[in-house]
Amino acid sequence: MKLASILLAWLLTASCQPGPPLTPLIGAAREGDTARIDELVKSGADVNERGGVNDWTPLMHAVHKNQLASVRALLTAGADVNLTAGAAGRDTALRLAEAEGYAEITILLRNHGAKASQ
Repeated sequence: MKLASILLAWLLTASCQPGPPLTPLIGAAREGDTARIDELVKSGADVNERGGVNDWTPLMHAVHKNQLASVRALLTAGADVNLTAGAAGRDTALRLAEAEGYAEITILLRNHGAKASQ
């Protein structure tokens, strides 16, 4: 019964979120779970998949949550640092990092080829 209640609550919450749902890879990126990121990528997860309200990539979600370790893991796995998203198609991982003042992430992204503008 308890499990059924938990599942029902999860389903109701998930169905109320606008935009594409968050995938397991995006969830791991947001949580800083690098072991799970590695596991999912090795199992075939698309490192550049999109999800959430802004249709962001896992890298963008990791930046948004200030998850430096996730950013490293995703870059190692081949994430594209220059993909764009958002309503105007102007969001990039670098722009998100700069807007939030995440200096270490900004440097890391630039070192991996992130461009200042698209």
